[in-house]
Amino acid sequence: MKAIKGGLSSSNELRDEIYWSEQVELQIKSQLSRQVYCQKKGINYHQFVYWSKKIKREALRELVSVQLKSESSVPVVEMCQKIIGTLNLKNGKQLQIYDEAALLLVLEKVV
Repeated sequence: MKAIKGGLSSSNELRDEIYWSEQVELQIKSQLSRQVYCQKKGINYHQFVYWSKKIKREALRELVSVQLKSESSVPVVEMCQKIIGTLNLKNGKQLQIYDEAALLLVLEKVV
């Protein structure tokens, strides 16, 4: 197996990323704090935090910047995808979320 940066093989790093992504998702769904979740699951808290941040950074790299137009300009075409979450903003606007990874990022920031 070919070694990559940090000395980990690509298959080991991929396995770790899959494992920790699942743990982060389960922690969010559990509504437990990170610390309590790690205690209950017997997971190293510091590793959990490290991987949470790493996964978040990777997800942020995949985001695309968009420029919003005012309501009076071009009418908005409804998305074909199902809305999985809506965030009511302080300015009265709503942020509709169609992607589970984006929802996890938002929940991590607001919870």
